[in-house]
Amino acid sequence: MTAAAVHSSYVQQLGSSDPDEVYGALRTIKNSVIGSSSKKALYMRLEIVPAVSTLLADAATSARSREQATAIVGSLVRSREGGAAAAAALAARGVVGALVGQLAGGDARLVEVTERALNALLEHRETLAAAVAAATEGELVEQVLAIIDAADVTALGAQGQGQARVELAVLIVGRLCDSEARQYMVANTGVIAALVRLLLAPRAHWRLQAATLRALSALSYENSEICLALGAVQDGGVAAAVLRLARAGDATLRLYACQVAANLSRMRAMAARDVQAVAVPALVRL
Repeated sequence: MTAAAVHSSYVQQLGSSDPDEVYGALRTIKNSVIGSSSKKALYMRLEIVPAVSTLLADAATSARSREQATAIVGSLVRSREGGAAAAAALAARGVVGALVGQLAGGDARLVEVTERALNALLEHRETLAAAVAAATEGELVEQVLAIIDAADVTALGAQGQGQARVELAVLIVGRLCDSEARQYMVANTGVIAALVRLLLAPRAHWRLQAATLRALSALSYENSEICLALGAVQDGGVAAAVLRLARAGDATLRLYACQVAANLSRMRAMAARDVQAVAVPALVRL
């Protein structure tokens, strides 16, 4: 049997009714593709994407098999040569939604592997367009919104797994807002209130604050209706928080806060003099 035939047999085993056989094949494939561009290309030709996507979409797939399949996803999309194509193919088969669903699980190891895979997927511009096309209208946003809504804002002051999960969900929200139509799709799910809750959390970690500001910047970019809605929240409380964060010590926070302030000011949802007084000195310090 040739080497290609051996690897093909592993892909075929992923359709087995024996959970142990599936797990064993997944583990072998994972160990083959990690660090090997040639093996990643080979398994892409052997139709690994449909096989892995089917397993991740199946509620009966065990946590240990999910962990292996998710690691394969993360490895495939990290390839310099075929990573973008793999990301688009995986997202088109609903893998992003399946992975977001795994974030809500209680298996710590699976959640950690899932976070890494999603971050790798989201590095590619092709991912979200394919993911939205594969999902029911607003379904992906509803999934990440559920994660954000479940966050305990009193426990978000440390860089832990719970905080990282919420940060990733917020990141997905921001990256979805790449057109006016998607801005409204996202906003209509009620995500603005959820993001504001995170932004105004008294002890939120700076990384989560930065992700929230980035999402709000994408959501409000050149959209007067959303800007006016943001500016009116809590009688200007959001605008005040944005200006406060524009003076923060961290450069990333200042940058994203200034972007949100510029969006609001451009649409007359924030006084231009306030932006000039705070944002200009903040940008000079970058």
